[in-house]
Amino acid sequence: MLALLLRATIAGAATGFETNQFQNIQREPDAVSVVTESGAFDLHPEAKGLWSAGNVKVRFRSKGNGLAITLTAPGTAMKSLQMRWQANLTPDWKYLGDAWERAYGDLEWKPLDAKRIMPWYFLASDGRLTHGSL
Repeated sequence: MLALLLRATIAGAATGFETNQFQNIQREPDAVSVVTESGAFDLHPEAKGLWSAGNVKVRFRSKGNGLAITLTAPGTAMKSLQMRWQANLTPDWKYLGDAWERAYGDLEWKPLDAKRIMPWYFLASDGRLTHGSL
């Protein structure tokens, strides 16, 4: 069983700036898929907070100011878990991620790119406010 806690920090709350342009990722995602040693497949919602396919189950539960995510897959070798949230993202935002374990001198703010895999933490900015997820 793999468990993790996803926290999204709403930047700007203490500054008086409006924060409603930030997307809420502290909710159940809109799509869930996994990659195992035998291939990739989509999970389907079974009940509120539970997605499954075969023996793979992913549970989502609100926990404080985060989202607790638990993956169980008895007898299945997991490679990755992918979660997607539907969101209206403006094209002028820039995103800062890194090379996962450390910066290799290639850090930069870039536009959103579906081919760019972001690490478990990243920053998003509209040039005025910055939103962080960790």
